[in-house]
Amino acid sequence: MINDDVAAIDIDDTYTKEYGVYNRHIFNHIAHNMDYYKLIYEYEDKLTPCGLKSPKWIHISYSVDPIKNKQKTTLYTNGNGYKPFNLEIKWY
Repeated sequence: MINDDVAAIDIDDTYTKEYGVYNRHIFNHIAHNMDYYKLIYEYEDKLTPCGLKSPKWIHISYSVDPIKNKQKTTLYTNGNGYKPFNLEIKWY
């Protein structure tokens, strides 16, 4: 089913390789500074230079409905289904 009122992007680890910017940092910035419909932390398998885990990629979806974007559904998956991601825990 196609949903015309939501746009989504996926960010892989290309920026890590080329610029040293980790998906962990991008995910954290979006989660704490932007509105979004869904934000998904996917497949934790990269380590930052400080030894912190970072996702292989992140998924962000944004709706044309600003009310949906205020929901800020944040999820985590490592291949075993989607679980809520608790942003209250300091993980960065």
